[in-house]
Amino acid sequence: MNRGPKNIIFFIFAFFCISLISGLFYIPVTFSKASILDSPISQPNLVELTNQIRAVKELSPLLFNDQLQQAAMDKANDLIKNNYFSHNSPQGKPFNTWIEETGYEYQIIGENLATGYATNKEVMKAWMDSPTHRDNILNQKYREIGIAVIKKEIDHQEQTLVVQIFGSPRKLYLSELFTGYNQSETISQGLLYV
Repeated sequence: MNRGPKNIIFFIFAFFCISLISGLFYIPVTFSKASILDSPISQPNLVELTNQIRAVKELSPLLFNDQLQQAAMDKANDLIKNNYFSHNSPQGKPFNTWIEETGYEYQIIGENLATGYATNKEVMKAWMDSPTHRDNILNQKYREIGIAVIKKEIDHQEQTLVVQIFGSPRKLYLSELFTGYNQSETISQGLLYV
């Protein structure tokens, strides 16, 4: 076996290249997670952080749902328009009103609200420190999510308002999806999330 200078230089070069490539892939991941936590509040980052917390508890990730997103936006706009911060409107409308107006048919739903925070980390910490908000985030029955993030002015200061809505769609019998089948037939006994 020849262990001359060429082989040693080759191994040093190969080691250097592998170290360099490994470092390039490692560094952005580290900075990326830190920047998500400390960055200004955003809908995609809150969805990702919610799913990361659920993953730690071995819960399935929540899928983004356009109808829940629309319900969250509508609720956020109503909070601003009518100047309140509550799950129920001053007119007595419960939070499920905005969900039902989108046509989302649900089995179970939940809502988290936040305002007065500057970063994703602050919002998630506040929710996780609150038993009811944490229960929503970690509820294994939820399958889908929609989040609205809106800037608003309160007492001449800009603040961020966050509405997070969770849902699990209503279970449908296969017979409801396909005409010609009835619930007594074997195929209709399976349930399907739609």
